[in-house]
Amino acid sequence: MSFDGVNDFINISDSNSLEPKNITISMWIYPKKWTHNPTATALFTKRVTISNGYFLFYLTGSSSIQWDWSPDQNRWDTGYNPPLNTWTLITVTRNDSVRYLYVNGTFKTSTTAAGDWSTIATTAPLRIGYDTAADRYPFNGTIDDVMMFSRDLSAGEISALYNASATKY
Repeated sequence: MSFDGVNDFINISDSNSLEPKNITISMWIYPKKWTHNPTATALFTKRVTISNGYFLFYLTGSSSIQWDWSPDQNRWDTGYNPPLNTWTLITVTRNDSVRYLYVNGTFKTSTTAAGDWSTIATTAPLRIGYDTAADRYPFNGTIDDVMMFSRDLSAGEISALYNASATKY
């Protein structure tokens, strides 16, 4: 899925299945540019306002991937800066006590600020490549093989996802 960095996105209608208590989201990204947005670039988002839902994005000011999980943003700066013009598998998982970031099938970092699952329920769609709360932060590049699981995958399962698709990229 190619995104022009202006107004392209994929919209998936709201469903309770998009709001699991435990979650894994994995996607191959090929960013062409991060700085075309002065604030942020959305990878995926499901939120009505900035204080509910979830949002994985690149924050321009910190040059790193951030992951908001309700309530009230509960922002986590992962410290990871994905390279431009390179395919990278980004995988995030969450359970009741921790959130994890994996890069190319390998554990990168985690936080014990898991966030409150009960505040995730929103009427917003899941959007890939653009923010649902503010209709902004378009992605410039390609996103492929987006997968969402209603459980937090193990490190071994995430490594297997990478190994099963790495030769494709």
